[in-house]
Amino acid sequence: MTVYNFTNLQAQSPVVPGHTFRVGAYFELTGALANGDTIVATNFIPPDGIVILSALVYFAPLDTNATPTGTFELGDNQTDGPAAFRFITAASLGAVGGGSAGQVHVYANTAPAFTNGVQTRGVGYMYADNENTTTSNNGYYNMVLTVTAGLATAAATGTVYLEVDYLCQGNV
Repeated sequence: MTVYNFTNLQAQSPVVPGHTFRVGAYFELTGALANGDTIVATNFIPPDGIVILSALVYFAPLDTNATPTGTFELGDNQTDGPAAFRFITAASLGAVGGGSAGQVHVYANTAPAFTNGVQTRGVGYMYADNENTTTSNNGYYNMVLTVTAGLATAAATGTVYLEVDYLCQGNV
């Protein structure tokens, strides 16, 4: 299990109440990914009043087997139950039929879920009340991509891209 880091495309994600923003990051593979590996976009999502509108991960197939077995999930660095798969779960790292041509695009696929009337995962999730108190990064949240099943035939090179759209709704 290895921890890698995305390179954020912005120094700090912008915050302007009432505005929508897209933030991005990328990671250049220097070797094959394995089950349990993570790629972290540090300080990626602002705290307090941010509503996630979409999440997208795309890449050339990282599992090039004709029947790819590698999967991943995308979540954040919170400690609640659905944090690891808050936005994407059980997504393939390859394309059926195999090979390394083309691109795999995975949009947020985690169904919205609610606990006591509060959304806990999926598009529409709100980071509220500056709840991120576990870090020293001004409360900004990390986005975490985790490989959740081993790759049948792992590519050793390639680039993984991450894009998240969010609405600034609160007083940040």
